Amino acid sequence: MVVAALIISIVALVLAVIALLPIMLGKPKLTLEFSVNEIEGGRILSCDAFNLPIRSRLLNQFGIKRLPAEDVVVRYSIEEYESQRVIHTGIVPNIKTWNGRADAIRATIPSSFIPSQFEVAFVKYDDRKTREFSTKTILPIGKYVVKVTVLAQEKHIEREKLFIVKSQHPFASWG
Repeated sequence: MVVAALIISIVALVLAVIALLPIMLGKPKLTLEFSVNEIEGGRILSCDAFNLPIRSRLLNQFGIKRLPAEDVVVRYSIEEYESQRVIHTGIVPNIKTWNGRADAIRATIPSSFIPSQFEVAFVKYDDRKTREFSTKTILPIGKYVVKVTVLAQEKHIEREKLFIVKSQHPFASWG
């Protein structure tokens, strides 16, 4: 009788641990990277948000998958590099996700190697002007810093990146 109770308690403990593994190991894991997208007649400087999937074969065999990051809100600012004068600050007006609405202020970022993306600045080669993406403010030649803050559930991620506006092609690039 005691042996049966011991076996049942061990089985219950193993089942409880297996049930808790997805909650403990499958939490969203957000990372930010900065990229350049060449488009016809110009280029876009973007910030990519990734919620990378779990790569461990063992965890995948147990059915543990990365959970989506829900209610993601992105704030960013553009500041002059030397004077730290703020050119623009605000909430990203739309986060492009590959499986959701393209105009959502709050987004759900699925577990994927494909990034969710928002634009920071863009250049049209024909007028040679670099503009901040949401307000279309023209950025004069110089160095700028983009500060990005991502808020998602209990996560709070901050990144900074230098970008340079030049008078020659390609006119804007990450520093």
